[in-house]
Amino acid sequence: MLKDTHPEITVIITTYNEEEFIESSIIALQDQSINDFEIVIVDDGSDDSTVELIQRIDDPRINLIQKDHRGHYPALNTALRNSNGRFVAKVDPDDLPRKDRLEVQSDFLRNNPEIGVVGSAYKAIHQIRNEEYIRKYPTISSDIKKELTKYIAMPHSSMMFRKSALEDVGYYDDSLDYLGEVELLLRIGEKYELANIDSPLITRRIRQDSNFNQKYSDIGRATSLFLYNIRAVSIFNLPSWYYVYPVLSFMYKVLPKRAKVICRKYFSKLNEDY
Repeated sequence: MLKDTHPEITVIITTYNEEEFIESSIIALQDQSINDFEIVIVDDGSDDSTVELIQRIDDPRINLIQKDHRGHYPALNTALRNSNGRFVAKVDPDDLPRKDRLEVQSDFLRNNPEIGVVGSAYKAIHQIRNEEYIRKYPTISSDIKKELTKYIAMPHSSMMFRKSALEDVGYYDDSLDYLGEVELLLRIGEKYELANIDSPLITRRIRQDSNFNQKYSDIGRATSLFLYNIRAVSIFNLPSWYYVYPVLSFMYKVLPKRAKVICRKYFSKLNEDY
């Protein structure tokens, strides 16, 4: 158990039956280009060997907290309440950070005090679509806020937060079932600037068998995102005609695959390199 330390960065990981991926995720963190960070792992009631695998890893930076199963956002808030870092990096157990991810994002936040949270592009291993590609997002705050009327303009597992911004606006709303990261991003964006690093700092595994994809339907996610897209227009004081984007975004969900690729290319600031 890590106690009484004040590292520059806290990495937070929540796990629920992640025995297939958790070791590789921690090993990738141990290979980071900087060492001044702690790893707070909250296990949300796993009933596989996830906890045993974590306990085998001898690293004093790891603080493992075991809780009964309550869900993703309560587990994230537990991790945040136990974090000591000036910056907080979200890591998913089935995603892999690039060797310099923590260094690049912490340097960026130090040099840009107006930024509340920074994300990044990512390399996708999309097992559902059987594709691999680099997805890039808008990097400038004004563009990110506009794009939040259409889609999630910052991948959750790439986010590094300024801890003081989280304390200012509050943590995740743990009453939500999903897309709590979007709700939090809107609250942060209302008071702080947002940014993305143009370079892919993580590799994402997009799996049909992930806890998220198994639990929530496409239409449920689309409906919730539509409501947050609508809210973004108001929060960021965008022109009223921006309300057309949430409607078009919702309709996009029913388009065939090729049409979706064309829409992403020509009607958003997303960039996918195959």
